[in-house]
Amino acid sequence: MSATEVRASTSNTHEQHQSGDALTSFQLPTFAVCVGTTAAMLSALPLQIHEEQLIAYTTFVPIGTGISAIPNAGTGLVAMNSIPRYTWVGLYPGKATTRLNGKRAAHTMGSTRSGLYIIADKAIKTGVHMINEATTPYVANVWYVKLANGYVLYFTGASVASQEELLTCYSRSYGKRGYPVPTHCSDPRCIGAKHRLHSAMLKEWRKPLLANAPPGLSRAFLEAAGLLPPP
Repeated sequence: MSATEVRASTSNTHEQHQSGDALTSFQLPTFAVCVGTTAAMLSALPLQIHEEQLIAYTTFVPIGTGISAIPNAGTGLVAMNSIPRYTWVGLYPGKATTRLNGKRAAHTMGSTRSGLYIIADKAIKTGVHMINEATTPYVANVWYVKLANGYVLYFTGASVASQEELLTCYSRSYGKRGYPVPTHCSDPRCIGAKHRLHSAMLKEWRKPLLANAPPGLSRAFLEAAGLLPPP
């Protein structure tokens, strides 16, 4: 992908079930569980991302890795327990840098900090950079937003069942896909199959995301992120 969003790679075995109108997938086998973010790690987070900062490959909820239901997508992430809507899943991990690397474009995420990108290591399988994009007939259940302090937050845009794969939308800046995108993307910033041009916060998300912020995040961090007004 380009210097804004996220990937794809090898094959799959999966079961599927109907959940309302959304087709979801149960991932077997689960290979590993992502390491959890601790309150100590959160309290130590810089208020804004800075060059050379390493953002941890951890998640706020138990997540497993397994073979994705998406054809040719390789590894994907699976919920180990049911996850309510508006739950913080994780921050996009990797190294914050001003230097782009063409060989790692598929795992490069832009930020709201001018000239700073977050580049994830594809060899590390624990982290939200491993969430695949929903393709027809699947529906995204995770959305991401670029916070005002440069971090990129992935959160559940819908309730997620235990063992359901986490899927997102990469936005229009991802470029040409080699697979069909859903005709109706679940991300409200998209219009049907026309993917969004931005990853900004919607006003209606602030209150529920603030209410579900992980313990350990300081008020100063939430203010810098744009979730709380400054004093």
